[in-house]
Order: sequence, then structure tokens, then C-alpha cells
Amino acid sequence: MDLRGRSSYDGPTDFYIFPGTSSARLPTLTCKIVCFTIRSMGPLDPPLSTAFWYFNNAPVQDNALFRIEQYDRDLRAGSPNAIVYTRQMHWPATITQSMVGTYECGFRRQGVLSSRTTATLHVPIVPYITFISGSMTIVSTSWQVGSIALVCRANGTGPLNMTWTKNGRILPAYNGANGWTRKLGDYLSVDDSGIYTCTVSTPFGTASKQLTILVQDIPRFLVAPRPALIVQDTLSATSVTLNLQSPSFKGNLIVTSYKVICKPDEEYRSYVKDTVQSVPLNTVTIIGLQPATKYTCWYHAENAAGPSGPSPSLRLETPESSAAAPQGLTAVSTSPGHATIGFKPMPPALSHGTLIGYEISYDAVGCNKVEDCQCQLYNCSLHGSIRVHESWVSNSISLSGLRHFTQYQITAAAINGVGLGVKARRWLITQKPAPGPVRNLTAIPISSSALQARWQAPETTYGEYCFQEHGL
Repeated sequence: MDLRGRSSYDGPTDFYIFPGTSSARLPTLTCKIVCFTIRSMGPLDPPLSTAFWYFNNAPVQDNALFRIEQYDRDLRAGSPNAIVYTRQMHWPATITQSMVGTYECGFRRQGVLSSRTTATLHVPIVPYITFISGSMTIVSTSWQVGSIALVCRANGTGPLNMTWTKNGRILPAYNGANGWTRKLGDYLSVDDSGIYTCTVSTPFGTASKQLTILVQDIPRFLVAPRPALIVQDTLSATSVTLNLQSPSFKGNLIVTSYKVICKPDEEYRSYVKDTVQSVPLNTVTIIGLQPATKYTCWYHAENAAGPSGPSPSLRLETPESSAAAPQGLTAVSTSPGHATIGFKPMPPALSHGTLIGYEISYDAVGCNKVEDCQCQLYNCSLHGSIRVHESWVSNSISLSGLRHFTQYQITAAAINGVGLGVKARRWLITQKPAPGPVRNLTAIPISSSALQARWQAPETTYGEYCFQEHGL
């Protein structure tokens, strides 16, 4: 009687386990052989009483590492010619490297292993990352439209599960053509800065690698800053010291400076004062301000990416100071005792306060005493001043009673709340009067045809005396 057989194994075909670990997670391998009585077939080889499990083409019963249960014979109902043989293989308690290989359920006929199904025991590959994008630093203000793809590629046994995290928080990802990819937005912001971690996991382990993205940006006042503060007792007519607040976010860059801008409120004051203060910074002093001027001041923090937005505004007003000297001062002697003084009206930017009026003064040079220049005799004036109201719009002021042919120093100054301002100066020499009449003219006959004329010469003028006395 001949036998024809068929092997059957319905378990998993691949097993993964590390050598040196327990076999408890491996299933028992059960091999069934169904044999039929057929006259035309030759006998099974080896006999059915031998093992049906083969390891690397060798019968398992020859390997002392495995335990093989006895086979069973079962005459199936309805198929009297069929016989089922069952053989179970149990794993040792601990898996060794020598057990790694291919296991086959089958039987031999005429020396050939026939009708076999296989199961393979593998040593798994612990997951490892083969590539990850490098760390990068990006200045957001120079970043062009586009995208950044953070790529992570990995290898290992089993299904690879990948996650991207940013600072420990899981991020969405998609599987790109070249590996798992985390795609950042087309426009980067400082919020994209952080430590990005790619983690790959399988049932046999995990692997992770990190990269750092640093997005640099301009400084920002994430919380509205306070305006600049005036340091106590530092506000003067031309300067002020301000205390500034550092921005709450510095843009992942060092703040290199602060720019303070003070703009005058009046339209006619076209100048703007600004100061750049390097850090470290506590206070900044603005110089070159105009007196009696209202300013609006604000500041920016600056780093390599650019300036921050402006701080809230500070309103301040500088106190008055002495007015500038009147411009275009002229002094002209119109007659021996008279002169005309002229100058341009004071522009608001030079008054350095509320303009009250002007004072014009005159002083004779070298005639400090009245009697020295005989002014009591001739009723002249050597020193004096005239004040006019700020509404004065004439082009000239007349002086009279000046001493003839005398050098005067003329000064003009504007008057505001703090008093006289800076004086403008000019020199004036009054005109020399015409000689006086000849006195006591007489004619005495000295012959019948001739007369002798006699007269008293004109008196020397008082102006000539003063110049001669003092070498003027």
C-alpha cells in the first residue's frame, strides 16, 4: 500500500526575537500531516513515526534544544483512507543565536522534502535613524516665500512609527517620498524656534535625533511698554535724560542699541533730535533740544534683524532760557546828535521762551565820566537804553541827544521770561558838526587903501576834545 501525504501549518511565518530573551512570546509550532492510501505512490521517507518539523533542512528531533510531542493518529470519519499525524514543537525557555533560522513543516518522499510550509525565526533590527535635517538659524526679516521641510529617515524591523515633537509637544507630520517629513509654514516666525525631535519606534525599540531651529526677528514689546520716563531733575532747556524699558522679546538676538526720537510739536520747528544708545542701557541723554519747546518722544530697540515697533509716546516741554541775539543789527548816525538802530524781529525758534520785548543800549567809548566829555555843558547823553514791546514791528529805532563825533557801542537784546538774552553788538561814530561862526569880526583902517580884519576863531567842539583826550 502506498501513502500520499500533505503537510499543513497555519501559524505566522515570521518571528522576531532577540537572542538571550524569553521564548514565552513565541507560539508553539504545530505541524499536521494528512496521509492518503494510494497504491501508485511510494512510501514516505523517513517513516511517519519520525519528526515532521525540520530546522535548516535537518529533522528537529535530532536537535536536543527542542522538545517534540508525540504524534497522533486519527482516522477521519468519512475518509477511512486518510490518516492525520500531528507533531508539536516547543521552544526552549531562552532563545539563543543558534535557533535563528528557517523551520519547515513537511515530510520526505524518496529523499526529497515535499509539501512544506515554512516559518522563520529572525533577529530583529533595532530601529535607527539614517538621516535627519541639520539645525538652522534663520532671520525672519530676510526669509523669502518658500517652505522648509524637516526630513527624518529611518530603518529597522517591523512597522516604523514616527513622531515629530517640538519642545516635547507632538506635531503633525506626513510621510514624504524621502522619509518622514515635518513641513514648516511658508513664513517663519519666532514661534517656530525650538528643539525638534524625530522619534522612530517599533516593537523592538526606539531611536530619536534632534535638531534646533532658531528664527531670529526684530525685538518686540509683547506687552505694551511704558513710555520713557524723565529721570528726576534732568530736564533742562537743551537736554533731558530718559529711562527706557527693555523689550519683552529680543528676537533671539542681542539687542545692540536703542534709538530715541524727540520731535517738536510745532510745525515751524523742522528739526528732530534722535540719539542711538548702545547697550547695556539704563538711561539715555538727549542733547541739543530747543528751549521752551514741546516735544513728543518715543524709542525703538534694535538688533541685527532691525528695529522694534515704537514705544508709547512721552510728552515733555523744555524750560525757557536766554534768547538768542537779535539778527541783522545796524547802527547809522543820521546827524551829529542822532542815530538810527535797526534789527530783524526775533523768530520764534530763537526767542527760547515767550518774547516780551527788546532792549537797545548805547554807551560812549572812553567817556565814562560826564564831565570828561562836557556833556553837562552841551546837554548830551553818553549812556542809556530804550525798551520796546515784543509787538514792535518797525525796522528802526531813533536815538537822539548823542554826543557829537563820539564812538558808541550799540547793543540789542531780546527779553523773555528769564530776562535779557544774548546781546548783539555794533559800533557807531556820531557825525562831526560843522564849524561854528567867526566871532567879534572887526576891520581897522591901516591906510587909505587897506583894512586890517580881526576876529575870534570858532570854539573847539566838545567832540574833538573827547577824541583828543583819549586818543580816539
